[in-house]
Amino acid sequence: KELLRLRDEFNKQKEGRVERAQSPTAARRKIVLEEDELIALKEKLVEMRVERIKDVLMTKDEAKSMEFNI
Repeated sequence: KELLRLRDEFNKQKEGRVERAQSPTAARRKIVLEEDELIALKEKLVEMRVERIKDVLMTKDEAKSMEFNI
């Protein structure tokens, strides 16, 4: 659910880049800021995916160890 929310936020950020500021310099500055925000969102998304994969792997390992303990 959190991944979906972040993806939606990321897409909104991407769409926001189409808007233009008053001056070309301000527009460039705005785009650079938004690109930094997008990079931060992507990094957060990757971290969350890695955590999710670790959780899945851990539960698989736990399930395997339980099988042998029976």
